[in-house]
Amino acid sequence: MPPRVVRGQLKGKRVVVVQGTVQDDYATKQGLNPVRVPDYNGALNQLKTGTSQAWISPAEIGESTAKDSGGKVKLVAKRLSPEPMAFAVAKDNPDLLKALNKGLDQVIEDGTWTKLQEKYFPGREVPEAFEPGSGNLDYPPVKASPTASETPAS
Repeated sequence: MPPRVVRGQLKGKRVVVVQGTVQDDYATKQGLNPVRVPDYNGALNQLKTGTSQAWISPAEIGESTAKDSGGKVKLVAKRLSPEPMAFAVAKDNPDLLKALNKGLDQVIEDGTWTKLQEKYFPGREVPEAFEPGSGNLDYPPVKASPTASETPAS
């Protein structure tokens, strides 16, 4: 297994990414000249064989891969991208856009957004400029309400 590469030390290393992903874009913008492969299995194989020294992957895939590797793959860093993200909706479908914004706003207002964020991205920093939903709500979202099983008995 190649030596562990820590964040900030990727320049000059052979870094693999899946072509056309946000990780590919990130590596390119960082001047890393990444090795591009067509899928995640190809990226993992590059790492396992030592053809590449690091793999920039989606956090959840990296976590799962490291966990399942028996210590052969190490997760070095995770972060939520500060890049803007959005649903793409055709201009001629304003009803879909309205429905998506309404649904996002509802889960933000009732605390579901926060509950999901805490469950699936525990401890991950949320970039300061990140604004989920339609942009018509205060952010950060409300704290998640405890479920019945989390509420202390009186």
